[in-house]
Amino acid sequence: MKPFFKTPIFPYELNRPLEPLEKQQQIFQNQPSPCSPWHQLSVIKMNSTFLECPDKHFARKGFVSGPGVVMIIMYLGMMFFPLIIVSIRWSGYSDENQVLAIILVLFGFFGGGIMLWIGSHFFRKEMFRYTHYPTRFNRKTRKVYRFRDDGTIMVEDWDKLFFHLAAIPELFKYSAQEVRVHRLSEDGETVLDTFALPYSDEAHAPHLLTQWEFVRQYMEEGPEKLVGQVDVVQDIADRRQGFWAGFSRYHASMVGQYMVPGLIIAPLTLFYAVGRWIAMRVCIIPVWPAEVEAECKIEPDDPYIRDRDNLADPATVEAPEYAIGRWRKRRRT
Repeated sequence: MKPFFKTPIFPYELNRPLEPLEKQQQIFQNQPSPCSPWHQLSVIKMNSTFLECPDKHFARKGFVSGPGVVMIIMYLGMMFFPLIIVSIRWSGYSDENQVLAIILVLFGFFGGGIMLWIGSHFFRKEMFRYTHYPTRFNRKTRKVYRFRDDGTIMVEDWDKLFFHLAAIPELFKYSAQEVRVHRLSEDGETVLDTFALPYSDEAHAPHLLTQWEFVRQYMEEGPEKLVGQVDVVQDIADRRQGFWAGFSRYHASMVGQYMVPGLIIAPLTLFYAVGRWIAMRVCIIPVWPAEVEAECKIEPDDPYIRDRDNLADPATVEAPEYAIGRWRKRRRT
């Protein structure tokens, strides 16, 4: 099943040569970063075969759906409220007032149409699409599988991907950066596909590369040293995220990345969580093709499985002080 909207959510520029700054800020798969690995609430599944992570927009899904719902309600109000009032009072209007009433109704339809167009623009970003866009890092085949916006699958060798730090313009974050990933053409210079790892932070932040190091270490060294820290996963592999789980995930993103006290930001988070919940209900759960599942087969006796039924003991996890979600109760989200 394909999503209703197939255009990219926030498209990157493709079919272009690598820029000098991208080459300058390249990070390499075989070179450890100065950061200690940390999952940053970005694990859907992990085992000896593959690590699956959500897309970078998943943590803040609902940010545009919430305002979009408000705009649709405004549209309905602007369109139908004047019509209802005029219909009820029509017989009592003089000829002159009837003309004014018709103008009022037409203005309501015109204004409502603008709100509908704006609201639909917000909707297209998050609604009637996929609930998330997962990426799988298969350490046995050394391949990376990426779920694109249109439902097609990008497949590339881990060693052929180009990773680099890239600036992202974001509200409240003047110099945010993310780990961006390019699939290149055979010439090694032309960008064919682009996506980013889930976690981003201020440029030069001491923990900017923690999630990258988690992925890098998984692919290069295996899950042995990482499995003990995964006491929480995003339980979205085969189901839609529930309201309170979505609230917790969004709240963790707001508190952790913008450093706003949780109680202050909670009402705003609740508003966005409603939009997130609505978006999840009308989106399609992504399903990997059979050939990808065949290449990512999990061994039945795998001791390194991490999913909703197999989590590390929270009491044994030594989370860094800065880690997003340190305020939360230890529970499955």
